[in-house]
Amino acid sequence: MAHLFGRHYCRQADQEFVEQVIKRSPSIVFLPAMPERAAALLRKHNDSTLSIYKAYVGTFVEQHLKETDDALPLTQMKVGNSSSTGASRGLQLRSPTTVRSPFVALSGHDDDFESIHDLCTTTRSGVFLEEAVIPYVGLYPEESTMPLNAYLYDFFNHGSVDALVTANRVRRGDVWFVLNDFSMVLATIVTSLSNFMHLSSESDLDFTDVRGEGEDAEERQEDKLLPPEDSGYETASTTSLAHRNDAEKKTLAVQSKKKKKVADSWDADADEEELEEEIEAKREKKAAEVAKQKMEKPAWEEGTGLLNVLKAFKELKEEFDTKFRAMWA
Repeated sequence: MAHLFGRHYCRQADQEFVEQVIKRSPSIVFLPAMPERAAALLRKHNDSTLSIYKAYVGTFVEQHLKETDDALPLTQMKVGNSSSTGASRGLQLRSPTTVRSPFVALSGHDDDFESIHDLCTTTRSGVFLEEAVIPYVGLYPEESTMPLNAYLYDFFNHGSVDALVTANRVRRGDVWFVLNDFSMVLATIVTSLSNFMHLSSESDLDFTDVRGEGEDAEERQEDKLLPPEDSGYETASTTSLAHRNDAEKKTLAVQSKKKKKVADSWDADADEEELEEEIEAKREKKAAEVAKQKMEKPAWEEGTGLLNVLKAFKELKEEFDTKFRAMWA
């Protein structure tokens, strides 16, 4: 999880810092390599993403960029030789690139890209790719020269804020925010899996209600400061709430009187029959939906794999939030 979320790269540290601070701290600071099985899956995902975006760029160039990319970016000066001139001199010309910039191709590169970063930084003019929004996660040391900061892994192991500040070099004012962000990530994953499997009341949650443990703790603290309803102490919020409740009660009273007058004018027997028919129709519809769900069981019910994943994430969230709450205990 620390390899995928809240990625912070370590800054270049001198040997003195490593000897004096990191070795005496409970933090390991430099995140260990991802387990090989997970790394293999991530590499497969990255290769698939790279293939998809390369095909997209190639199709975009073929359909929308008919002009030749032969102008320098600042001066717009045209450069290049004709193929006939090169052939007359006995030179063996390489086939021109279509996706990669021809100026980058002068160094011997072709349209084979090693990574999303390579694709985004060396494509021809007229193509705009934002590397930050592409679902691609580079692995260290294959695609990154700097190791990742293990602040999330370290906090999960020791729960010490001081160690994060001194060894992991996380600013003290940022500790709460980075930990709360990861707590929100865990809450989102748990809610998403619960919604998908319809296992509990959590499936009714809206994603706007998903928050980190830090935000929940602050709201609970604010609730403790509010006066009780029968204390006689009025604030602007309690006064407006009281007025709103009175208005709602008056509205409900008026509506109930109107309904009573209308009901008295109806035929009671006909009303009861229509109500029974409506209830029966709802029962039949619900029974049909239950039968359909039994006939079409989702794939996760065939085994316990996804259920175990949900249980693991719930346990991870509970343990992480327990150490997170200790910050303001």
